[in-house]
Amino acid sequence: MSSQGARALRNRAVVYIIDTFAPGAPERAGLAVMNRVAHEGIATFLVAPITPEEAAGMQLSCEEIFSIPEIAPHLTGTFTFHKRIHGFLKLCRLLYDLSLEYTDFVVHTHGATAGFWGRWAAWTVGVGHTVHTVYQFPFGPYMPAYRWWFAYIVEYMTSWVTSEYICLSAKDRALGSKLFPYFAKRCAVINAGVDWQQFYTPEPQGSAMRLPASPIVIGVILEIGATQQRSLHAFLKLVEQLYVMGVPIRGEIIGDGPWRWEVTQWLLERGLSSEIKVLGWQAQTAAVIKTWHIFVHCSLSDTPSVGVVQARLSWVPVVAYHVGAVDDMMKNEKNSLLVVPGDEAALFKAVYRVIIDRPLYERLATYQENLHDYSEAVVCLRHVKLYKNIAGE
Repeated sequence: MSSQGARALRNRAVVYIIDTFAPGAPERAGLAVMNRVAHEGIATFLVAPITPEEAAGMQLSCEEIFSIPEIAPHLTGTFTFHKRIHGFLKLCRLLYDLSLEYTDFVVHTHGATAGFWGRWAAWTVGVGHTVHTVYQFPFGPYMPAYRWWFAYIVEYMTSWVTSEYICLSAKDRALGSKLFPYFAKRCAVINAGVDWQQFYTPEPQGSAMRLPASPIVIGVILEIGATQQRSLHAFLKLVEQLYVMGVPIRGEIIGDGPWRWEVTQWLLERGLSSEIKVLGWQAQTAAVIKTWHIFVHCSLSDTPSVGVVQARLSWVPVVAYHVGAVDDMMKNEKNSLLVVPGDEAALFKAVYRVIIDRPLYERLATYQENLHDYSEAVVCLRHVKLYKNIAGE
């Protein structure tokens, strides 16, 4: 650790505990915040299930990276619970060692798995300041009742060892205020940070520059979570319908999962291997999104879609389900078309309408909006202010 880092914020530091880096996961926004906070001269440390190869390709700005594979959202193999306990003990030892060098520091957790184990590890070793970013509460719709109640009780207990919450939408803040004690007093609403320099395009590209291309490319970034496969199937059906109607189309999917082999077989059986491409997780999504003509967000989850903001920064029209998190960012009939969640027929009609209605496409593609609140610089300043407030500065 450098002497400069040790002196930052009166010998204070921020430890980021993040459980996934998939481009479709909103937790990835935590990396943008971490990098900007590090540039502010604050000592930052990253704890994550990350390999040296992954770290080398992600341009991370932090004092040191600690790899703990046991905090990944999904573990395979036997003795999963034992692996979790082992990871928890590693977290405790790491945070304890940092507490010996830093007089005070903030532990900031991102993700459901990292949020649970990270907050309890911080409490166990006596860390005074713990922040948790709520990308989505661990309980929610489309869950069996017993799982919902179990997840709620676990989060309720963990809320007592949480100094501060960050919600990405006012809707989540309102829900948390109803379900958890003192949540409203301990919660700040801060937008998800986006890598502004990668995605921002100064001038819009209207239909005259985009749509004459053949094929028309529509893309999706799959979220991480229980509704991922439903989102995937909705997108596959959408592209298949357009192809059957004779629309020169190509679908591109950023995402990956155990479903990949099944989808590959499905595409071969229907002769759609050339029309739908599974790109996997992309380290840099900006170059891909800028080639798309339409961005489709067909997630049923209320998790904020960073991809929606990335698409709009690149002037790509958006067609999305009318879920709460998207409502905070999108304006129906202005920069997007929003349809009822789960209504695949309405989703298809909206995409088809954008393709054939050139004035509509022009309006959606060139709509001038202010997305500066999502820039990593603005989000970083709000995080730094929060860190100082909870530290009593």
